[in-house]
Amino acid sequence: MSAPVVDRIREGIEEKRSRLSEWLEAANPEGRAQALGPMAESAVQAHLAQLRDLERELQLAQGVQRELLPQEVPDVPGLQIAAYSRPALGLTEEAEYADILTLYTGGIPESFDLKGEQFGQDRLEALFRMAAPVPAPEAVRIVREALQAFVGEHPPSDDITLIVLRGTGS
Repeated sequence: MSAPVVDRIREGIEEKRSRLSEWLEAANPEGRAQALGPMAESAVQAHLAQLRDLERELQLAQGVQRELLPQEVPDVPGLQIAAYSRPALGLTEEAEYADILTLYTGGIPESFDLKGEQFGQDRLEALFRMAAPVPAPEAVRIVREALQAFVGEHPPSDDITLIVLRGTGS
């Protein structure tokens, strides 16, 4: 993740937290009660805590990307490699953070069943969404079994490789 992008996200989070904290300090109790309605000040404090959590997650994501992803695409003779990574610029506390990376060869979506129907990208993406909450070996098993059930006895026409990387939080 590039430093300018991370800085923009961090600044946005800090600005939101600062404006909310300043408002809490400046507003009189009646004004806060009127503005917040049934939400109450405890909800605002919870929101501030979420913003602090976002800042920590951003720092963690940046560290993980820095450690796992090469800073330059390696030059491997006989192999073209291209990469692109960019965080969502509209980062909010409602965002869901992916902790899974799936890599696969074209042989998976391009597999055919006995009737000549292709497995397809849509079917593969639906399987990835279904397998998102499970451990990496289980995600591989889900896709492998669904692909095998789809193709039946039809022989593969291309290589089939699937790699699933999942963060474990430790």
